[in-house]
Amino acid sequence: MMNVAKEIFEANRDILIRIKKEKVEVSYIKEDDVLLISIGAHKITPLSFEIADDYIVVHYNPKTYEIVGFTLPYVKEYLKWHAKQMEGKKEIEDFEKIKDRQMIDTVTSNSISGLNNCAYA
Repeated sequence: MMNVAKEIFEANRDILIRIKKEKVEVSYIKEDDVLLISIGAHKITPLSFEIADDYIVVHYNPKTYEIVGFTLPYVKEYLKWHAKQMEGKKEIEDFEKIKDRQMIDTVTSNSISGLNNCAYA
């Protein structure tokens, strides 16, 4: 039996294409420094998988392993770690200037990379 990271990774090889076609919602909860990204319309209660090295929680459909969203519980820290991908933005004030698409693409890319590392380590 494959591990969960590998199942999620394999089921989402097309996610960078899928996020450009499906409805994606982004919400930032400033008081808690949490970013929520929801992908597509899903009626099933997702399960979660944490990519510890990247501080990203991946939400996925437990039947298909398709990613349905992400949670970043430490956005300020995430911006510091991934400043180069985010065009050098390091502060939360800069984050508010980032286009949603740029943030979605960066989080998605880092998630897939993290899942790959977990799956094939």
